[in-house]
Amino acid sequence: MSFARDVDRFVKKTEKRIEHAHKSAATKLITDVIDDTPQDTGFAAANWRSGVGNAPDGPVDRTSAAEAKAEALAAIAAWPMGTRLEFANAAPYILSLEFGSSNHRPAGMVRRNVKQFSRNVKRAAKRGA
Repeated sequence: MSFARDVDRFVKKTEKRIEHAHKSAATKLITDVIDDTPQDTGFAAANWRSGVGNAPDGPVDRTSAAEAKAEALAAIAAWPMGTRLEFANAAPYILSLEFGSSNHRPAGMVRRNVKQFSRNVKRAAKRGA
């Protein structure tokens, strides 16, 4: 084997590990945010929207958090390195929920999970592809 091939193999393996860590950490963050969204009618949890480059606009007529997760997982699977993955919520009261209007999750759902993001990236990187 040549040195160039060894370096090429190393680079490809490293790129795969980086992509795996990137997508694994994003999956954990987004699914945890959806899971932690307080649910009364289910509208807020179901209205987490995900997309590559931009999040789909406006609220959707669904009440299932599982549908929001499925949309997020599809966006993450299609997410190429070097581009933006967007995650947003169109529920008009989402900021109130984030800042404590619910007794079920007074600490919010985004802020508490974003704090864990760096740790989740490190864990995913250690696991590798």
